[in-house]
Amino acid sequence: MIVPLDRAIYDSETVRYAACILQALNICVQDLEQYYENVMSNKQISPEVSNGRFPRILKDIMLLQYKERLPGTCLWLADMTDNNNQRIIVKFTCQYSEVAHRKCAELGIAPILFLSHNIGYGWWIVLMEYLEGFTPLHKLENDVLIATETAVMLAVQKLHGAGLVHGDLRSPNILWKDGQVKFVDFDWAGVNGDATYPTSMNPNINWAPGVGLCKHIKPEHDIYMVESIYKEVSHTKQNLSEWNPLYIIKHYQHT
Repeated sequence: MIVPLDRAIYDSETVRYAACILQALNICVQDLEQYYENVMSNKQISPEVSNGRFPRILKDIMLLQYKERLPGTCLWLADMTDNNNQRIIVKFTCQYSEVAHRKCAELGIAPILFLSHNIGYGWWIVLMEYLEGFTPLHKLENDVLIATETAVMLAVQKLHGAGLVHGDLRSPNILWKDGQVKFVDFDWAGVNGDATYPTSMNPNINWAPGVGLCKHIKPEHDIYMVESIYKEVSHTKQNLSEWNPLYIIKHYQHT
């Protein structure tokens, strides 16, 4: 809708109409500021809430108390207050594969999935187990990271053996703790042959050959992404070794 303010000086009705719009927008901005102030605090959200300001949790399933937002993500730490304050992760996403997540959880390679629910307006809320003590691969020291390769590749085999593909097996989406591997971020995942990449992807990521917008996700894509994690570490380690005094001595002894 366009309000022609260039002629408003001659049209008092247009002036009044424009003023009403600006006043309404001002009220909306204040409401939004107050809403997000509440969200950032410890706000208890009841399933009885029906005013649309909070995600619509299914009645009688669980009562949540949000604790904090994980920086730079759509993930929240929360407690299920009707279940001994069990700590969980709450995720908001535009798409999610409940089938892939639940199957991987059964296989022991994903956190337990409590709920995946369409909250409308193109968004889903996902409630899953909080994996205390697990670390994303990209935060591990190189020596520890290299030692995870066998277990991670075994988890990938389990994923593909169940007829599933992930599509985004980058190091932040693979968690590690004491020999255990867990996959997270099942936004693109699904049944092999059905799951496809989204309509928007980060062009700065070194995706596997053949990956493209809306194309099918293939097992070889997952394998390529995981292998890239360890190739990068091996390359870095090799380059650093060239600065080792023993390496320099041996090198020049043979030249």
